[in-house]
Amino acid sequence: MPDLDIDLATGNGPLRVYSLLHSARPALVNLGEQRAFDITTWADRVQLIDAEYAGNWDLPAIGAVTAPTAILVRPDGYVAWVGDRTQADLTDALTTWFGPAAVAWRNGFQACPINLPACGRAGFLSNWHAG
Repeated sequence: MPDLDIDLATGNGPLRVYSLLHSARPALVNLGEQRAFDITTWADRVQLIDAEYAGNWDLPAIGAVTAPTAILVRPDGYVAWVGDRTQADLTDALTTWFGPAAVAWRNGFQACPINLPACGRAGFLSNWHAG
């Protein structure tokens, strides 16, 4: 990714991919349908950028390629994942590079973080910390 600095169109105006590195936070750049990805449980660590890009990418040593639907960019500028919203391996990439999903409260119930035992309304955190 450091060799690929493209200009994106976002709802907040133009954005260069390189500028995402200034915050030292990873970014999921969604070039497909707006709000197609839900990374709420990684939102404390990963920024989600809905953007548009027209045309091909010109990659060093490879040449022109079709722009993917989404890319997960590490804070050092390298790509951790490329794909679309139908690929379940985005969760694996997020977990591998940025840790397990955070506990989220939805409708009064806790959503279980990945790799943790099943959880319920009460006792989850005490059970999790205990064991």
